Amino acid sequence: MTHSKAPPEWATPLPERRPKNVAIVAIANKVARTIWALLAHEREYESKYVSRPAQGQTPAHHQLELAHRGRHAESQASQTVTRSA
Repeated sequence: MTHSKAPPEWATPLPERRPKNVAIVAIANKVARTIWALLAHEREYESKYVSRPAQGQTPAHHQLELAHRGRHAESQASQTVTRSA
C-alpha cells in the first residue's frame, strides 16, 4: 500500500474497510492536503506535528458542529411550535 517504513495508523486498516481504489484516493488526498499546507505555511514536514488552532479560535470542525447543533435546535423549536399550534 505505501512505501514508507511505518505507514500512518489511520491508513493501515483503510483498505480493509473500503475498496482498494477508494483507499488509494483517500491516501492521495491526505498527502496532497499535507503538501499544500506545508507549501502554504512555508514549513518543513515534521512527522509528529499536531496542528492547533490560533489562540482564542475554535477549530473549524468544532465551529461546524456548533453551527449544526444550532440549526438542529432551531428546527426542533419550530417543530415544537408547529405541533403545539
